[in-house]
Amino acid sequence: HIEADPSTEQSWEVLGAAVGRKMPPTGGVPVLVGDFSGVDFVKLKLFMVSLSCTMCPDTVVAAQRIAACSEHVTAEVYDIHRFEELRTRHGVMSVPCILINDGNASFGKKNIDGVLALIE
Repeated sequence: HIEADPSTEQSWEVLGAAVGRKMPPTGGVPVLVGDFSGVDFVKLKLFMVSLSCTMCPDTVVAAQRIAACSEHVTAEVYDIHRFEELRTRHGVMSVPCILINDGNASFGKKNIDGVLALIE
């Protein structure tokens, strides 16, 4: 039994680490009970780019600017050529590619409004 007040992103990370340690090595599904109406978080979890991509810099700047302005959004940037396993796992065929909370991929150049539209 683990009690937590997940009202901040840090609390969610601590809860995730604690639950992960309690799970059997063969896997399993944790059951979380309680009022989890706290903060909504958005992770631009995988943001894949290529150094040779001409559309990627503007998209990266837009995503990172949103993350810098909101404590509820994080952005991680990966070079598609250095993280082959991620590219394969998510079926990334072109860049820039944005995956929000490990959801469906969105491809193509995005400005701030375009990234915000994906988050909303």
